[in-house]
Amino acid sequence: GVTFTANVSATTEAAVALNNADAVLLCTPTQAVPDFFETHKALIEPKTVILNTTKGMIVKTGKLVHEAHEENFPGRLDRYAALSGPSFADETYKRMPTLVTIASTSNSTLDFLQELVCCSHFKCYTSNDLKGVELSGCLSRVITMGAGFVVGLGYGPNSIAGVITRGIHE
Repeated sequence: GVTFTANVSATTEAAVALNNADAVLLCTPTQAVPDFFETHKALIEPKTVILNTTKGMIVKTGKLVHEAHEENFPGRLDRYAALSGPSFADETYKRMPTLVTIASTSNSTLDFLQELVCCSHFKCYTSNDLKGVELSGCLSRVITMGAGFVVGLGYGPNSIAGVITRGIHE
């Protein structure tokens, strides 16, 4: 089980979670993002920063998540960021070292999020290449699947590293 500190609470009510929020950690499946934005945009205040943790492209529209954000929150792209990188929840919870990238078009949003989510075991690099970071999140999934196929075929670390290296090169 997971134990939260006293200053963290859980709720299933979006209105409660989004009320007066300084930041929202968006962890929905990518394909559910457009519906989430449409359903909850009235609850998300202009000051609120949305930190997207989903990976992938919205199949129905062929758009990245930041593009869906732009459609639902015109003029507020500076209050949006994407988190990308290998980060497994169980390892992060166990305080194992984790390195991620947070991308936004706004340096002040990046500074805010670094202060909010980064700590001694969760290192956040920043980037202004929002589209590049979101695309890399999509493409890394293809490389991960290829590495999984190699494992499934019974090959070892050399073959896995080869797939990853060639995938990155391509």
